[in-house]
Amino acid sequence: MRQSTGSRLFPVGLYATLLVGLFGITFPAFLAPLENTARAVVCLPLRAYGWILGSGTVHAAGGAPRWNDALLAAEATRALESARGPVGYHPRICRVRDREEGPSGRVDVLELAATCGALRGAASPVTLGPALVGFLELGEDDRAPARVRLLHFQPRRRGVPLRVGAPTLPVRVAAQVECRELDARGVLRFLVEPARRVDPGALRCTALDDAYLAARLRHSGDLATTDIQPGDATVPSGLQLGRLLVFGYPRLGIPVGLFVEPLHDPRAISSVVVWGRQRAGVEGPRAAPLAGRFEPVQLVRYPAPRPVGERWMIRCGRSLPLADGAALVGGGHLLGVLRTPWTGQSLVTPFAASSRMWALLLLGPRGRVAELVGRVVEARGGEVRIELSGRPAEFAGTLFTGANGPACPAGLALGPATPDASHLRMQLSPEPCTDPQVFVPDAIGTGDGR
Repeated sequence: MRQSTGSRLFPVGLYATLLVGLFGITFPAFLAPLENTARAVVCLPLRAYGWILGSGTVHAAGGAPRWNDALLAAEATRALESARGPVGYHPRICRVRDREEGPSGRVDVLELAATCGALRGAASPVTLGPALVGFLELGEDDRAPARVRLLHFQPRRRGVPLRVGAPTLPVRVAAQVECRELDARGVLRFLVEPARRVDPGALRCTALDDAYLAARLRHSGDLATTDIQPGDATVPSGLQLGRLLVFGYPRLGIPVGLFVEPLHDPRAISSVVVWGRQRAGVEGPRAAPLAGRFEPVQLVRYPAPRPVGERWMIRCGRSLPLADGAALVGGGHLLGVLRTPWTGQSLVTPFAASSRMWALLLLGPRGRVAELVGRVVEARGGEVRIELSGRPAEFAGTLFTGANGPACPAGLALGPATPDASHLRMQLSPEPCTDPQVFVPDAIGTGDGR
């Protein structure tokens, strides 16, 4: 089969880029301020290649992002459904801005799109619907983003020298579970604490008040809730913690350990409820989207050898603060995310060609919304197949992005999706992209009410 001119010329631009890039291997330390300029010089051959064979269009002006009102209302309804907080406190929905993994490899910290000063005086527990998610952490700097330590949070030991002494104790929560088995009836009370990396659940049950009742448990799945907390009166009893997991050989009467798996996957959480002394504004406790703006760019698509077939790059007329992983949108839909940006230009990974884990929001009929986590495993024609991790999808609807970082916020439309066992099948937008724009988030603390 005869190759096109673009496919035959592609190695020329690639080899030229590699040749220029060899000069950056021994980049002196005192020339570090010039690194960004050097990266732009390295990609000059690729940029010239895009000018010759690429095609793109520039939108006239950017502006504030437009969010789906139905999705925002559904998120607020879900977050406040059966919500319970401390007496005298009022709910406020806060958007998740970023996440942080702990020593166990699990996400155990959520960074909120609200400053410590804006949440000063709020109660410690953080909820999502009827479930307790974690505890609010406010630093001394009022301009710093507030954080949520999830129930399985483990203290960081980076840079701490090994010494003999009292270790940092994890947060323990008093819990209870109502056992309804034939030979195990009653209320089992215990403490939950962060589990280790090798444990099957995120939370480990300790200090059981009735070891004989625990030994007669045969099945997992009972709902664990909070009990009266002796150390924190602001945590109400009855908040859901997760499902009980009986590990070992329970059918033989040999349970090795009890664990609790939280109800919500921390990788999928896009908003949480913080309980403050002040009531929400006239719009109610509805979560405001991440503050930011859309800036116009030029999208260049140039041919590449199979099986890729096409590569994307953006250019902008002025120096924008392009962030790695920033969302590229067009025609009201997410097109992809930026990769290795430099001054005024960046490579782009299309959503259909990405291999990363995505936090997703599925908006269904009658205002139903589900938080999911998935990865694109197949793209054929105008259809994308997404493999879900953990919770499967229960209904069809419109798929949106979840919280995927400060520069890729929740609420960006992807397309209609239908469940298929442990997968989602999503239809890509057939409309051509005529207004490519990059999302540029505002600095934390500059948004309204933050």
